[in-house]
Amino acid sequence: MEINTKYEMGQKVYRVVERFQRIENIQTCDICFGTGSINYKGYGCQCPKCLGKGNIVLNSEEVSFRRVYEPKEITSVRVTVSDKDINIRYRVDGEVVPEKELFLTMEEIVEHFKEDELVCGGQK
Repeated sequence: MEINTKYEMGQKVYRVVERFQRIENIQTCDICFGTGSINYKGYGCQCPKCLGKGNIVLNSEEVSFRRVYEPKEITSVRVTVSDKDINIRYRVDGEVVPEKELFLTMEEIVEHFKEDELVCGGQK
């Protein structure tokens, strides 16, 4: 069986990692005015509208972003073969990384994600 890998040991590659984050539109509770409690007949009670949080989530959405790491050297290649597929992973900067996160050049990254505007630079 011959297995061809996209990259080899010793090559320097960029790593692109996608992360997801939930962004919430929050408003201060108009019943307790952000305190989380109300006074009812002389007793302090948890606010029934915000459930004691002091604010209310009006809406939320999940957004994704990508971080591009500076090129690092591939120190090993790991191939796992099963009846169903072949799994290729690389050790880069001490982490085991799937092939889909690695690129040789910034141009290759831009071309791969040209439909998205979610590529941003950064260093580890």
